[in-house]
Amino acid sequence: MIIQILVWVQENSDLSKLSNPLLEQKSRIFQQTLKQGLMVDKILKTNLVPTVDMGIFRVKVEAVQKYLLLKQQNLLQKYEEIYIQIFRQNASQLKVWLQQSTKSLSGMVIKIEEFIEQKNSVDRITRELPGKREEIEIMVQLLQLMQEEGLNSVKKEDKDLSQELNFHEGSLNVALSEADNNTAKNIERFKKTLKERIDKLKAESVDISESAQKEKFLLLQTPIQDAINELSELDVKLKAMENLAAKYTEYEEILQCQEQASYDLLENTREQINSEIRYVGRYLQEFKQLSLEWTQLPFNKIQAKEMAQKTEGYMRIVSRCEKNLNDNKVVQYLKKIVWEFKDTIPVVTALKILIFNSHSLG
Repeated sequence: MIIQILVWVQENSDLSKLSNPLLEQKSRIFQQTLKQGLMVDKILKTNLVPTVDMGIFRVKVEAVQKYLLLKQQNLLQKYEEIYIQIFRQNASQLKVWLQQSTKSLSGMVIKIEEFIEQKNSVDRITRELPGKREEIEIMVQLLQLMQEEGLNSVKKEDKDLSQELNFHEGSLNVALSEADNNTAKNIERFKKTLKERIDKLKAESVDISESAQKEKFLLLQTPIQDAINELSELDVKLKAMENLAAKYTEYEEILQCQEQASYDLLENTREQINSEIRYVGRYLQEFKQLSLEWTQLPFNKIQAKEMAQKTEGYMRIVSRCEKNLNDNKVVQYLKKIVWEFKDTIPVVTALKILIFNSHSLG
């Protein structure tokens, strides 16, 4: 029965699970798996009876013992290879994380951007550190287990790496403490800096809002391309200001400001510029070109249905423009020529039907 169990264990050991990062209770599993393997190895070497009675037969165990012992030793060799690989890979990654985290907390903090970056690092490290400490402890225990059981794969470099983990963890703890002190000491100063920047951005918001509402954008006499170019420049400036507003909002959250600034004027200006102002000129030019092409077509090649569908599309555009730009003279002119052209379509359609019927009767 014992032999059957040993054979089943040897044949069904899934060693890949030992390397699974989601494996729970790693220290206990690493220890029990290795100790169980060593115990089986010891049993196979010393404690098996020389013969087994099976009914009327007496079977010598020696051949089976040698077979099982060889398989068990191969299994132990795989354990050793996997354990040392797990230690080296994870310990190296932990060392890099500790070094990079410590570096992210070092250096002078003068500008608010530097302070925010460091504060983000502190928050990230604070979240991740408990899990990393647990992983470090598991790796240190794994190396100790391999040393206690006399596994030959453990080298001096592995022992040094284990000590480096403890050293870098201590360095990170010191850097984290200093960064926390720096945050507490300077946070009010940077809150004041942020408020000054927000006030400056709001003042600039007034300027760009006034620029977007200039009367010349409502006049038909203004060259369309000039209006489009100027509004495009305003759009670029507005995007930069919107990005600043988003960044400052993020800063307020990080600095835990009691009240967050609102940027209603920027939002209103965005609605103004995003309205159909910058596209009215394009619609006007497009429709003029399209109507010119239609009027120059030979009568028998005019597609009245297609003309009606496209004209309806421009009618919807005009309705949308009127909603956003009630007093815009360019919009009113676009509406005039679209509606005039719309009124000609039934006449064209009726004439084509009349000509078709005449040809059919003829």
